[in-house]
This record gives sequence, C-alpha cells and structure tokens, in this order.
Amino acid sequence: MAENPASNRSNRLIAVKRLLGYTLKAALVVCMLVVGLLPLGWALSTSLKTPVDISAVPPQVIPANPTLGNYGRLLSDHITTFSTNSLTYTGTAILASVSFGGLLAYALARFRFRGRGALVVLLILTLVTPYMAILVPLLFIFSKAHLADTRFALPLVYTAQTIPFAAWFLKGYLEMIPSEMEKAAMVDGYSRFGAIRRILLPLAMPGFVTAAVFAALTAWNDYISATFLLTSTKLQTLPVAMLYYLGTHGREWGPLTAAAVLTVVPILVLFIVFRKYFLGGLLSGAIKG
Repeated sequence: MAENPASNRSNRLIAVKRLLGYTLKAALVVCMLVVGLLPLGWALSTSLKTPVDISAVPPQVIPANPTLGNYGRLLSDHITTFSTNSLTYTGTAILASVSFGGLLAYALARFRFRGRGALVVLLILTLVTPYMAILVPLLFIFSKAHLADTRFALPLVYTAQTIPFAAWFLKGYLEMIPSEMEKAAMVDGYSRFGAIRRILLPLAMPGFVTAAVFAALTAWNDYISATFLLTSTKLQTLPVAMLYYLGTHGREWGPLTAAAVLTVVPILVLFIVFRKYFLGGLLSGAIKG
C-alpha cells in the first residue's frame, strides 16, 4: 500500500514542532538556571578572592589566589552569634507555626462551628495585610510590653506572621484527605489522636513540610523586623549582620559576599533535603485552590 505524501509531510511537521517545543523549553530552563544561579556563583567566587583580586580589571570569574580569609574574618566578627540567633528564631517559628497552625487547620477542616467562616476570612485578611502598615504599632506595643530588644520579640512576630499561612494552607490540604479514613481507624480502636498520628499525619506530611519551609523562609530572610525590634548587637540576626560590611567609606565585598553565601546555604540545603515533600505540597495546594 503506497504511503500518502501529505500524511508524511504532516507527521514531519508535527515532529519538527515537537522538537522546537522541547528545544525552547530546554533553553528557557537553562536561562532561568543561569539567571538564578549566576548571582550566587559570583558571590561564592568573590568570597574566595583577596581585596586585590576583587577589584581586578577585567573581573576574575575564577579566583587567581583563592583564600578563606573572608570567612575567617566572619568568625573573628562573631558571625556564629548571629547565625545561632537566626537558627533559634527560625526554629521557634517553624515549630510554633506548624503545631498551632496545624491544630487550627484541623479544626477548620474537620469541624463545623459558629464563626468558622469568619475565622477563615480573618486568616485571609491577615495574609493580605501589608506588614509595613502594622510595623510601627507593633513596635509601640512591644515597647510598652517590654518585649522590644529581647529574645522573645522576633519569635513572637514570626509566629504571628506564619500561623495564618500555615492554617490556611493546611486547611485546604487536610480537606483533600477523606475524614472516613480517620473514622475507620477509630472504629478499629484508635483514639482520635492515634488516628491523626498514624493516618492523617503521614498523608499530610508534604503539606506540613511546605508550611515549615514557608515559615523558615519568612524568619531566616527577615531584615525589617530585626532592625525595628532589636537594638542589641548580641541579639541580631544574620541578615542584619551583613549590613555591618556596608561601611560609610566603602563596601567590604569579601566579607559581605561570604556572609551572603552563609545565609543562602541553609536555605538551599533545606530545599534539597525536603524538595520531594515541598513540591508535592505545593502541587496539591495548587490543585485544591
């Protein structure tokens, strides 16, 4: 049976279109990777350069004389204190937002009670309210309560910032899990807490990881709250410590980029370790929305 020339041309056109589509997608992904990773790569390269190499013309992509002196400078400037503060505040925000936000989300997803709709609206309004609009009143309240410039200031702020998102996001995620699974477990002899621990939590783990990552990003990258609410150097966080290298007589690019690298690395590690759960949580949340 003779082949149809028109059909062959159509198949070739389809194959060419698919190849062009794959090529464009690959080129777009490469461009996004370059745009996203180029600043980090340049910061890493600069952090390993001497002051002479940093100001060299033309710029050196790979340091001619690699050195860890900039990182040593950070240690002498007590960078471990700032890092410990950031880790403490971030860890507190993660635990508080996931635990309290998870409890609130479970109540909203599984129970019907008076004021439930108003509470959901309140959560959404909290999410869309500009933070700068409440920053000055927040500083006034903290000052009157003697909480400003204490170790409790930032954990309280971060917890208040992250609980609404955790509750709203996890509510949608928990509603995707049939409540009949918990009821069946309770029929088999489990308490409600046991059914939640053995049935619900493993299924909802991607959602909880996504909420935890959001809380970590909010607390770890914060600069405004730490600047407004803290004045003591010993209480400051890593993002604020980077400001010290933006001197009035010039920027110290070596220590500054070294501090930037140290700030980014924990977040990258967090995404790499929990990427499977994080992507699953985001996709499920998007489908639910």
